[in-house]
Amino acid sequence: MQASQSADSAVRSARGPLQCSAIATPVGTIYLEADPQAIRRVSFMAAGVIEAEIVRPDEPSCYDHLSECARQLLEYFHGRRRRFDLPVDYEGTGFQRDVWESMRSIPFGETRTSNELAAALGRPRAVRAVGQANHVNRWMILVPCHRVVGQAGKPAGFAAGLPLQVRLLELEKKASLKAE
Repeated sequence: MQASQSADSAVRSARGPLQCSAIATPVGTIYLEADPQAIRRVSFMAAGVIEAEIVRPDEPSCYDHLSECARQLLEYFHGRRRRFDLPVDYEGTGFQRDVWESMRSIPFGETRTSNELAAALGRPRAVRAVGQANHVNRWMILVPCHRVVGQAGKPAGFAAGLPLQVRLLELEKKASLKAE
């Protein structure tokens, strides 16, 4: 199946045809995937994006929330957005969804360790499970897994690579300093 097929024949989720878009950012290309109801993936790796109708965020046929996701991400990269307000399809176990919500509560420009997240969830012994939920997070930046650092407070274990994690943390630190 070709990625450029029409919406009528594109790969479908249980909720309808999938659309995919890509945006250029200061840290590289970000790939976005959505179904008619929600954002399904935000990734720095095209390999993770399944075949879908390819659309530009400014095309009339693009899902509104996919266009809005692109807009909000660009605002984030320009230091004008700290939180995201988008419909997101959090497919995962109940525990994974709790971890992702916990990650979303980490303030812009701050970090937490997996130990701190596990303790905040009332499951201090579930550090590895928190790390695994972080690893399978499909909504990079929207669910800010880059804010989860190693025990020494240093970047560690970021699926898209440590250099990218460092750049995202530096971007947030710089934006936070400008805001003060």
